[in-house]
Amino acid sequence: MGRWETKAETHLLTLLKDGEKVIRTADGFYGKKAALMALTDRRVLIICGEPWKLRSRDKMELVEIPLQYIGTVETGQAGLHIVLAIRSRTGAFSLKLIGDARAEASMWPNWILEAQGNMVA
Repeated sequence: MGRWETKAETHLLTLLKDGEKVIRTADGFYGKKAALMALTDRRVLIICGEPWKLRSRDKMELVEIPLQYIGTVETGQAGLHIVLAIRSRTGAFSLKLIGDARAEASMWPNWILEAQGNMVA
């Protein structure tokens, strides 16, 4: 599951649909919010705002990008950060990678495109 603690993993598992499998996870920042990105066999999920730490007035943000909608995936440098950029039919999304995900940055485009190619119709 990655480096995230039990509460984050539990929250992610509640978002999965029947039979959906998590392939990889990454820690990062989406805008200024801490985020967990999960690559599944159906979609990319970005969970923002550390929902396991939020107060009741705060809102969690969830981005869902179906794999079949993804056009391009690339990594690049933005100042001191390594950014994973995903462009899809639903918009463009950027995640600043941290921790292990930063070290694996060059592999993320391949992993996402591989998952996209392995989708069952």
